[in-house]
Amino acid sequence: MTIEEKKADFLRRFRASRLRKEDFISKMEKRMREDYRKRTGKEAESFNVL
Repeated sequence: MTIEEKKADFLRRFRASRLRKEDFISKMEKRMREDYRKRTGKEAESFNVL
């Protein structure tokens, strides 16, 4: 593998992992908001997901 191929492979894997993370966080936030609504009957103003 040349350096350009390695760089392209790294960027492809990095972008894919970022997309997976964004998807996971959005699903987690949605689930947390629904749980909060069920427990309290109120809408959540904000959530912090690390």
